[in-house]
Amino acid sequence: MILVHDVEKEYHDCDGSTYVAKEDNRVIGRLCTRKLGWFGVEFCHLFVNENSRRQGVATFMNKELFKLYDKSVIMSTVRVDNIPSQMLMKSLGFMEVINFISKNSGKLVTLFVYKR
Repeated sequence: MILVHDVEKEYHDCDGSTYVAKEDNRVIGRLCTRKLGWFGVEFCHLFVNENSRRQGVATFMNKELFKLYDKSVIMSTVRVDNIPSQMLMKSLGFMEVINFISKNSGKLVTLFVYKR
């Protein structure tokens, strides 16, 4: 499995950088990032193909991006009803900070923060 910067944003058009996980030359996951000034970065829009879930793809992508983004603070929001993603964030060492309604989606989300 490899992580590739999707320069053309073929797989997602977010306002930051998009990375895709590939295996056997097919995309199996996606994770985007947004810079938060000089001190931090947000990990967002995580997606893993249904057939590749529960195989460590999301963990792999997050850990690879930890290496690329040597920032003091990494943040991520996860819908409160997305239990697998909530568990992933906790397993990676993110801390739950607060729940709030996202202005983008209108959904209740949890803010997770990872401090180095």
